[in-house]
Amino acid sequence: MPRISFVNGNYLPHEQATVPIEDRGLQFSDAVYEIISFFGGKPLDLIPHLERLKKSLEGLSIKYDVEKGYFLDLLEQMIARNKISDGIIYIQITRGVAPRDHAFPKGEITPTIIATVRPLDMEAIRNRLTNGVKIITVAENRWGRPDIKSTSLLGNVLAKEAAAREGAYEAVYFDHHGIVTEGASSNVWMVNNEGILVTRKTDGKILPGITRLAVVKTQKGAVKGIEERPFSRDALKTAREIFLTSTTSFVMPAVNLDGKSVGDGKPGPVTRVLQKAYQKYIKEQTGQTVF
Repeated sequence: MPRISFVNGNYLPHEQATVPIEDRGLQFSDAVYEIISFFGGKPLDLIPHLERLKKSLEGLSIKYDVEKGYFLDLLEQMIARNKISDGIIYIQITRGVAPRDHAFPKGEITPTIIATVRPLDMEAIRNRLTNGVKIITVAENRWGRPDIKSTSLLGNVLAKEAAAREGAYEAVYFDHHGIVTEGASSNVWMVNNEGILVTRKTDGKILPGITRLAVVKTQKGAVKGIEERPFSRDALKTAREIFLTSTTSFVMPAVNLDGKSVGDGKPGPVTRVLQKAYQKYIKEQTGQTVF
């Protein structure tokens, strides 16, 4: 069956889905995006994702009214037309089409709306969730507003490529003070030597991850305690456990950091408890056992 994509109200075969050459998303990365997972045809955390999409649009002064009903219908249509029950939908909203000029266009222009869906390789994801992954650290190379989910991702691309060259799953950023910010496409957590769960607070220096928020909620009663605060790259290297969270990583154990084992080199007990808590969270929304 041909893959179907969405552009500005039209459902088209993927290879026919195009945008004008002067779309500002193409010319300037003047656009934002969201990735929403769905299982059994039901979206996970739709409202938090749409709220973050709205904040990203506001951060770039793109005028677009984010309506739950519109995006729920879009998701349902894309699932049905592509016959995918478990996967992710990618939604991108650009400022629109205008003659190429760095400043915002004068007058009103219509934003461009793009959506694609694809299945998740759950077998590969389950294998990584069970066995853990390798990660590396890299110096921050991004613009100063990672809290906006912009399509301007060249820094992230370079970090991911550095990880790929090392056979690693993810690259974790640290700033010029040696403080960990986040992964190239994930939020970062550690369990320190006191058994406390630590993650960077949403202080404008990281993307406020939707999975991160879910874990903050579901960890209650599951761990000794949680601290949302900055922590250093050196502290990360001495952590008992490290894991990553994102829409496509779920609660992903990191068992090797910069070529050295994390803890005993296996996913730790706190990570396992939080995986189970997050699995329950997913099932409550979608009715599906995912991993």
